[in-house]
Amino acid sequence: MYIDNMLITLYDIIKKKTRGKTPGKEKTMVRFTRTRKALYDCKAVENLIGRYAALNGVSYEIEEGCLGYGLTVCTGDGLKTAIIKEIPVNTQYSLHSIRFYEKMPEKYKKAIEKIGA
Repeated sequence: MYIDNMLITLYDIIKKKTRGKTPGKEKTMVRFTRTRKALYDCKAVENLIGRYAALNGVSYEIEEGCLGYGLTVCTGDGLKTAIIKEIPVNTQYSLHSIRFYEKMPEKYKKAIEKIGA
C-alpha cells in the first residue's frame, strides 16, 4: 500500500525536523502530516513501544514489516491500545500510522489469539 498524493518536499522535512533550530539538533519524534492522518518514523514508534514496556505493557507483532514495524499492537492493563501500521513510501523508507483505542477491537484480539500469544 503506497501513499497517494503525498507531497512532502525535502524543504518541508528539514523544516519540520529542525523546527527553526540548527541542523543536527532535531527532535527524535518526527511527525509528517497529510490530509487528516499523522505519520511517524521508526524512531517515534520505537519510543512508543519503549513507553508501553516501561508501563508493563505488551506489544504483539501481528504482521512483519518490510522496512519498519509492520502491524503491531501495543496494550496493557490501564493503558489504551495502540495499533501501529507501516506505510511504505518508497523502496528505502516507510512511515507509520498510529491509532489509539480505549478497548482493543475484536479484529486484533482474534489476530493475537491466532498467533498464540
